[in-house]
Amino acid sequence: MPSPSRNTWWLDAKWLVMASAIAAFAVVLGYDVRLGIATGVLLMATGFAWLLVALWFAAGARAQASPVRSLTERYQQQLRQRLLAEQRARESKAKALVKPGRAAKQP
Repeated sequence: MPSPSRNTWWLDAKWLVMASAIAAFAVVLGYDVRLGIATGVLLMATGFAWLLVALWFAAGARAQASPVRSLTERYQQQLRQRLLAEQRARESKAKALVKPGRAAKQP
């Protein structure tokens, strides 16, 4: 599963939307001050609502894990257990082959 790139945060679409909203606000404010103030209040209310929703979902308010995430975590857990079992099997096989009493009895 591909992970999002960490170094392209400035290419996110939300910045384009915010820049467009600010530009539209500036155009409307230049056209009519009262209409510009109303547009500014509407933009601020929308931004505040967006911020609340973003904080709500980022703070872990949804206790349910997504099915994809839980399936991925289960797969990784099984993979770790399988690798650990293989390592233990190799170690027990190596210990069985190298016993001090058996090495002296062989001709």
